[in-house]
Amino acid sequence: MMTHKLLTVDVWDTLLRRKCHPDAVKLHVSNYLLNNYFSLVRLEYRDSMRLFRERQAAEATIGTTYLSSGMDDEYNQYEVYQAWLQVVLSDVDNIRPMMTTLASVEVEQEKSIIYADAGIEEFLKSYPSQGRAFVSDFYMSAQVISELLCYAGLGNVVDRGYSSCDHRLNKRSGRLFGLVLEEEKVDPGSTIHVGDNVQSDVKMARGCGIEAVAYLPKAESVLRGLRKEEFENRAASVEKLVIKQPDFATSDCTLSAVSSELYEYGKYCAPLVVGFMLFVMEKSLREGHKKVYFFTREGEFFKKVYDRLSVSQPLGQLAPPSEILEVSRLATFAPSLRSFTLEELMRIWTLYSTQSIAALLKSMNIDVERALIHTSRHEIDVQEEIEFPWLDKKVMSLFGDSSFLDFLTMEVEENKLALLLYLRQKGLSDSTQCAGVVDIGWRGTIQDNLSYLLPECHFDGYYIGLDKFLNNQPDNSSKSAFGPDLNAPNSAHLADLFAAVAPLEMLFNSAFGSTVGYTMVDGYACAERMVNESENNIVESYVVHFQKGVVDSIDGISRTIRENAISSIEIRPVGVKIWSTIIRKPNSAVTHAYFQLNHNEQFGVGEFSDKRDAISSRYWLKALVLPSALRRLTKELESTGWPQGYLYRRNVLVLWSVINRLKIWRNFFRKQNEL
Repeated sequence: MMTHKLLTVDVWDTLLRRKCHPDAVKLHVSNYLLNNYFSLVRLEYRDSMRLFRERQAAEATIGTTYLSSGMDDEYNQYEVYQAWLQVVLSDVDNIRPMMTTLASVEVEQEKSIIYADAGIEEFLKSYPSQGRAFVSDFYMSAQVISELLCYAGLGNVVDRGYSSCDHRLNKRSGRLFGLVLEEEKVDPGSTIHVGDNVQSDVKMARGCGIEAVAYLPKAESVLRGLRKEEFENRAASVEKLVIKQPDFATSDCTLSAVSSELYEYGKYCAPLVVGFMLFVMEKSLREGHKKVYFFTREGEFFKKVYDRLSVSQPLGQLAPPSEILEVSRLATFAPSLRSFTLEELMRIWTLYSTQSIAALLKSMNIDVERALIHTSRHEIDVQEEIEFPWLDKKVMSLFGDSSFLDFLTMEVEENKLALLLYLRQKGLSDSTQCAGVVDIGWRGTIQDNLSYLLPECHFDGYYIGLDKFLNNQPDNSSKSAFGPDLNAPNSAHLADLFAAVAPLEMLFNSAFGSTVGYTMVDGYACAERMVNESENNIVESYVVHFQKGVVDSIDGISRTIRENAISSIEIRPVGVKIWSTIIRKPNSAVTHAYFQLNHNEQFGVGEFSDKRDAISSRYWLKALVLPSALRRLTKELESTGWPQGYLYRRNVLVLWSVINRLKIWRNFFRKQNEL
């Protein structure tokens, strides 16, 4: 067997493989730029894919410039960064440190997704040589390539090398081979080259008189083609990639059939929750938050997912730390009231336009019995449901009573002081510049309350979905949603998802109870929790299995996100699809759990809502013949919090489609008559 003086070998798809398409590495750098320098990125470039395309344009421009000067169309990463940033940033006075950071980020991303080709070392043994060197068409220096080879365990395979960007010459033209022969002081006949590209590595090498061998293992070639297809058809591929779960996450064989089904359903729903938490990470980085606060109760589960996701660093960097903030509408509403006027109370009455005074006082965390002396003076039955309370003469009279207003002030003031102290202990006060807060949704009223309490602190709220706002939004507040936002265009078709949010609240619930207020102990404020045994039984018997399915899926999804540089906006369609499926196509195990639930609706309604109550058969029979009865049945179904789930349990889910179709026709004919 002939021994050559020099064996040269290609790097990418010969020595080194990637777990993704090569351009996904550049997309990762675009994501990093957007997440960490968001305020500097021009408005029209605040999109990762747009940034990536602009980088490609910079590469093409630099390459063309070198080509016109007699060199090959090559470029190195630093000159690309400089040209790229000059276009996409609004301020380019001090971009050198940024370029160094981006170079480091790109190298680290390459390290996270590369692996040594399984057969290359054995393959090269068939071609003995006195020396070996890599020859690569790449935009990183030979020094960086050597670093990557050592990281992948191939440092002993080649002891030196050449990168096209160092010399402005490449293999595609054949000129890099000529430079290698000159530098190595060898003639072509004593040199052999191994690589995967038939044109650059074989034909051009042979054109220089060098013996050339193609290295194209079938399995890796198939994978390479698949990754190319995934990147080029990215929208469809992202859904497949994040839904695909590794086999290691399997349910406990000792679980009941329902619990096992819930565990598997949690794995299916995991991209919704993980996508939401990725969204929180991105937004908190872009908006410069040093910490992210998760509201009780659903926030306790979201924090668990966030923390687990943070460990695997799907964004390739540390996310802001998280903290639980024990708050609720009940605990924060009354302290946030700036006055006890009818106008200020519209903040609750826009949400609950029919409400008893008892329910109002309970929502303000005030003992109804203590208020009877005042309500009786105005002949108010505190249990009576009042439509449009702000227009009721007795209610108007009550809130014009200075004695009653003094009573409210005394009742609320102590709670307000305790809440403000609790928030200060958590690092939140008027001296806090800004805070990032996380909750499930739906209008962000707890965030509103905190914003009114601390008017000098700006609150950025992150939600899985946002319903249409009914109240004016505080000036020191902004809200954004991972999923549908009915305050923004293009989400109207998803409005029905907000008509049945209780199933999501159940699935993301915690067993630690609701925050109902704060007590002072030795100058320290502690949150008080109310734990409902019936509600917790559902969490412990059913919900924990669903949540374990979600948590067990995090690591696999996180790796996929990191390797393919997937952003939350790309996961959003998958998340919305899963959310829609939860509501519109009920899961049997979820409905089984939901319709045993005793749901906490203390705020606004003033009581728990028992989902176990069945709709009387008389409504069903009358609905077959009377339009008024059909409307009553519809109202009863809506009162369950999940009409689709209720009908699914009774094997008549199709009825909901019929009811909605009748609504559409009724509204159509009503409009025609008005015309």
